Formats: sequence, structure tokens, C-alpha cells
Amino acid sequence: MAKRILIIDDEPPTVKLLTSRLKKEGYEVFAANDKKSGLKKAQQLQPDLIFLDVVMPGISGYEICKLLKSDENTKKSKIIVFTNKIEAIDALKARHAGADEFLPKLIDPSLLLETVKKMIA
Repeated sequence: MAKRILIIDDEPPTVKLLTSRLKKEGYEVFAANDKKSGLKKAQQLQPDLIFLDVVMPGISGYEICKLLKSDENTKKSKIIVFTNKIEAIDALKARHAGADEFLPKLIDPSLLLETVKKMIA
């Protein structure tokens, strides 16, 4: 059975690029573009891994991360905060919110896939 990955991001180009790369590797990929649909899909799918953007309409990705990690249905899902914010404080905020990893959106595709494989092996 393919590992499930959920992408919660409001930027269609990012979602399209990630989806394409991950599907080529054999992962089952789902997407949501806001908090409400992201939380709902995460609870329904209970994905192995969640890519989560920080800058989201109405609520930060850090807050969404906290909600996911406090929910019985999603607390075991690994979370990668995947963002254009690359300051050290942002990585720290991600860790405090419960994220398992922090990656910049401008990452080499091979490093991205290596991180995914390591996290959900």
C-alpha cells in the first residue's frame, strides 16, 4: 500500500510541483488549500506525512500544526513545515508547534525526496 501524503498549501504552483514529484515516487498524494479542508482531509485520511505551508489565509501554519498534533486522528502523522520563510526563528516556531521537519520551498528536489523517504520509511 502506497504511503499517503497530504499537502496543505494555498499556492497552486507549489501543490502541483510537489504532487508531481511525489506521485512519480509512488506516493498517494492529496491536497488542501486552507485550514478547514486541510484539517478535514487530515482527519479522514490520517496521512503518513503532511506538508504544511506557514503562510495561510486566516491562520498560520504553526497553529494548524498544533491542531494536527493535538488531534487523536492526526497526531501520529509526520509534519514537514514547507515554507518560503527561512529565518532561524521560523524553524524554531515550527518545532515548538510540533513539526517533525522544517524545509525551505527552494530545496533541491533530491534532498526533498530523501527527507520524505527518511521520515516515512
